[in-house]
Amino acid sequence: MQRQRKVALVESTVAAVSPVPGTQTTAFANYIALTGQKLSPSAFFERFSHAFGQLLREVASRAVQAVREVAGEDRPFNELGALLEEFTDVQAADSTWQLLQRLAADWAPSTSKARPAAFKWHALVSLRDELPVADGVTSQRTQDTRALPEEALSPGTLTFMDLGWYLTTVGRHVLTAREVAEAYRLRWRVELLFNALKSGVGLTALRATRPGAVLSLVYAKVIALALSRLLELSLQQKAGESGQEQATGRLALVLALTRCAPLLLSHAMRSRGVTLVQLEERILLIAEVTARSHQQRRERERRKREASLRSGR
Repeated sequence: MQRQRKVALVESTVAAVSPVPGTQTTAFANYIALTGQKLSPSAFFERFSHAFGQLLREVASRAVQAVREVAGEDRPFNELGALLEEFTDVQAADSTWQLLQRLAADWAPSTSKARPAAFKWHALVSLRDELPVADGVTSQRTQDTRALPEEALSPGTLTFMDLGWYLTTVGRHVLTAREVAEAYRLRWRVELLFNALKSGVGLTALRATRPGAVLSLVYAKVIALALSRLLELSLQQKAGESGQEQATGRLALVLALTRCAPLLLSHAMRSRGVTLVQLEERILLIAEVTARSHQQRRERERRKREASLRSGR
């Protein structure tokens, strides 16, 4: 039973891919729909612990590896082709950050006094597939290279760092100075990954304040992105079999996954044998819990306003 609930927690969190603020609330509703379990929002959010974040990090790593296994090594690499004649992979180290609520400032300080809390997701990205090879989550003030493990930099790999100038250990017989400068222009492709995470699966929608919750939700987004890549590979295969040209773009697939997340939940509920009667009961339960949560929030705001008025007298 505990394992089933853990699986449901993973599924409900990954399916909360809306870019609208409120990822945790969406995950909560998903969890009730999957399990039919009645619990308070606070009890649910407590499950987003550091241990659960590490679990989702492991699942994300396996999901990315699954994409690479399906893609194989026979994909065209376009502008990377010449570089891959000399190097086993071409990678770029970069990061993206997102503001958090003020309560997170003690563990995730930002560089802004007005918005004092923010986290940063660091990634060493393979430009073959624009997926992470290594990554880490820290406060915004952490410098990029310090957040990545040393073993991430493997021999034979060309790695671009964000230094502000061109500094390389590659010999002139491999790349001339002009070619190094031209190769650095490939770093822009990292932004495709960050754009998919932010605009697509909702990295900007995080409103968590605890480290475990942020860790969990970040890697849930990476898992969702891996799912969209598997859809992309499936589409490419079907387009190849039919002889038709693929017209669907990568970001369009990410956005489609966001909008079709309820279909994934429906499939999961069907596999669990949820009947229409049970589904109706769970919808009503979600409505009840949501209404109670809104009422409690309004009550807290009312008490805060009254306290403010009393203190101003």
